[in-house]
Amino acid sequence: MCQVIAERALFVRERASGYYNTVTYFLAKAFFEIIPMRALPPLLLGSIAYWMMGFQPVAAKFAVFLFILLLVNVVATTMCIAIGTTVPSVAVGNLISVCL
Repeated sequence: MCQVIAERALFVRERASGYYNTVTYFLAKAFFEIIPMRALPPLLLGSIAYWMMGFQPVAAKFAVFLFILLLVNVVATTMCIAIGTTVPSVAVGNLISVCL
């Protein structure tokens, strides 16, 4: 979230110049942050933890487990980006994200 707040001035200037709109920025930020930084770690951790916890060795249940881990991570990331783009400071953003 701090990175989004730090990039706000650049975003506002580029949006005012007409380089892109808000939806384009949000989708690009979410996509390029989700794939390398938010999808691979939970898939790797889930692949190890699932078998260590002794869950059922069924491929469909393993896939559902990984899918849920991935969705939770993606939703948390996009919520933090959305909060970071709407609040004026890091302190307010932290407070709002904890309350949600």
